[in-house]
Amino acid sequence: MVFVACVSSRSQDNPIDTIETEKASLVDNVIRQLHLDILKEPIDLDIALYKVSPNNSEETIVVIPETVNEEDDFYEFNTNIFIVDNSTGQVTHQYFESSKTNGWTSDAIFIDEIAIDTTAYKLTHSKNAFGVIVKWRSMSQPNPYRQESISLFTKEKDSLKKVLDLYTIYESTGEVNVNACYAKFNKRVNKISVSNSTTVGYFDILVDQTICEEVFQEDENGECNPKERIISTEKKMLKFDNGAYSKTELFPTDPKIERATIDSISINEIKRFCDTKYSTIYDYYKHEKIDEVAIWSDKMFGRCCTEADLDYSELLKFEITASTSNTKYPSDNLSDHYYRTAYVFKENKGAEIHLKLIGVEEHKYHTNLLVDEVLKPSDIILKPFKLSLVNGYVKSEKTFKENGRVKELKILLNDTYQGTVELQDTPLVQQFEMDFTFFKNDEVTLIPISFYRGTTYDDICISEIQSSLSQITHPSINGKYKVTELRQVGNAIKKEKK
Repeated sequence: MVFVACVSSRSQDNPIDTIETEKASLVDNVIRQLHLDILKEPIDLDIALYKVSPNNSEETIVVIPETVNEEDDFYEFNTNIFIVDNSTGQVTHQYFESSKTNGWTSDAIFIDEIAIDTTAYKLTHSKNAFGVIVKWRSMSQPNPYRQESISLFTKEKDSLKKVLDLYTIYESTGEVNVNACYAKFNKRVNKISVSNSTTVGYFDILVDQTICEEVFQEDENGECNPKERIISTEKKMLKFDNGAYSKTELFPTDPKIERATIDSISINEIKRFCDTKYSTIYDYYKHEKIDEVAIWSDKMFGRCCTEADLDYSELLKFEITASTSNTKYPSDNLSDHYYRTAYVFKENKGAEIHLKLIGVEEHKYHTNLLVDEVLKPSDIILKPFKLSLVNGYVKSEKTFKENGRVKELKILLNDTYQGTVELQDTPLVQQFEMDFTFFKNDEVTLIPISFYRGTTYDDICISEIQSSLSQITHPSINGKYKVTELRQVGNAIKKEKK
């Protein structure tokens, strides 16, 4: 048996040599302290490794892979991991696993590197873990392959316990034309972190998965440059079960997840006055170029063409703003009453959409009062909270598919999380409800957190958000406030001021 380890030797004049000497001394100390008979060959500092523990700066993690069963291009490693007390040099915890069960095998797909992860993983309120990453790759140039997997270890008395076994955090497969500028790589990245939810006392591990495609092709300048496109993103969960984290990925269970449904009322309103019966919703949206009134939705925008017998709720609307700006596709497009315009933002820009209650432009005309002079802070405006919207860029089927759409929206009320809405990937008007009460001075924030990918562009688009509260206001508002009575009150106040 031979223990081998990492980092090539350097001349004595190189200051990094001091580090290598420290490594050799530390590894040699561990070997001698544990009476490991491995002196048949000198220690190779190209595979063994050590790092100060991310959980305790007074301790050092030492990993010594042990080469076994070596034949030509095939070999395996036994796993040897130690925790060393920095002040005494004593081994306080150790772990051994045979190559027969640990998966540390090199063949056509060979082990390229073993590394210690410096992330501190807090698994319980009193138990921390560290990671060891194994990286594999192939030698094939036409079909390159790479994989990285992580195992997590935690202290248990005077030993170490593996609580996550070789979970894949990166994988890449490729097709390469070695004689021309063309290569395509499919990549899957699983970023792991510790969540706030627990299972049997252990924090669940959240997995943020991104699948993307990277293509190298010659551009118009004759240069061979890559273009990367994100195919999908997804969140999954690893849960502690029977002494270790299961590698079976589960979708996070959020009791506050609501799924949007098709808004048939708004869709019927769009179609009802249109003389031509079109085959697709895109054609109805396009009709606004001919006659925008014909496809008007009272539910989305408020009553269009008459003011007879107004309910007070028809004088209320949302002011809709966004945290990111776009000159060509501004947030004003969210409430401009045109389906074929869109608010456009980038996924990584942290876009937030804010909704506040205001009165329509004609509020004072009809009542001679401001909204704040009518509504009391205790008035229930919405219960439950309801909203309709048009997801994506619905100018045409082409623009809808080429650009990204929102998949999930996190909903906040006055900066407090209320739940998550999963939107449908459809150009139709859709709606959702959230079980909370919305008052006059409240603000609702919509935060896009996951997305349906466009086939061409990395833009994320929303065409329209319901601005009118006319059909969704709590019944108590129209029961309490009558437009004709408010007008009389407003006129009286106006006379008194004169």
